Amino acid sequence: MNDAPLSSPTRRRASWTATIGRRAAAVAVLLAGALSVAGCGYNIPPLVPSDPPAQGALGPSELSTLDPDGVERIIASGQARFDLSDGEIPKSAVGLAASDYAPDVNAHGKLIDLEIVGPTGTLEASTDYIRFFTTDASPSIPTITYFLAADDSEDYFQLLRDGSDAYGIDGSDVEAWIESMATDSDGISRYSFQPGNRLGMNVNYELRYDRSSPPQVILVEVYP
Repeated sequence: MNDAPLSSPTRRRASWTATIGRRAAAVAVLLAGALSVAGCGYNIPPLVPSDPPAQGALGPSELSTLDPDGVERIIASGQARFDLSDGEIPKSAVGLAASDYAPDVNAHGKLIDLEIVGPTGTLEASTDYIRFFTTDASPSIPTITYFLAADDSEDYFQLLRDGSDAYGIDGSDVEAWIESMATDSDGISRYSFQPGNRLGMNVNYELRYDRSSPPQVILVEVYP
């Protein structure tokens, strides 16, 4: 590995907090195609919009649904809340039949305030794209994913440090990865940390890092 200078900091493009962690400002991105799960056996059907869309904000303890009206409401209100505190989410709790696939929520650049309630804390994130992993043979949704990104390497490294603080991702592993990228002349990595479980659920960071081709992306996976 050779030393290679990092670009100067720019704006951060993703943000999230936990109720026990601190807020880090950033913006999430939609990765159309590049991170497709088509090859993983998941089939996401297109949404059939209904009329009229629900516009109201969520109440203090209200949960979101994933039927067409519920998805439209998420996008219109910019709010989404799901509950993993008891484990996987029953499809019936989000307005889906047991044989349904869960649709992606794609706000096309408009930020959604996402909350995921865990047994010992609540994850909060700002993102424009939320994906739910399930199959037609499962009556529940075990995994929620969303994307974080930063244009600048230093901002990206700070996102990782903030995630370590908020979710309990191993800090020494984070620092070792950062050091390896700071001195790697190629500056390319696909890496997954061991999940943090400070919120009573697993929060896993899968990294898609290429210093020469921003934005740098974090795929966040949240599951029991």
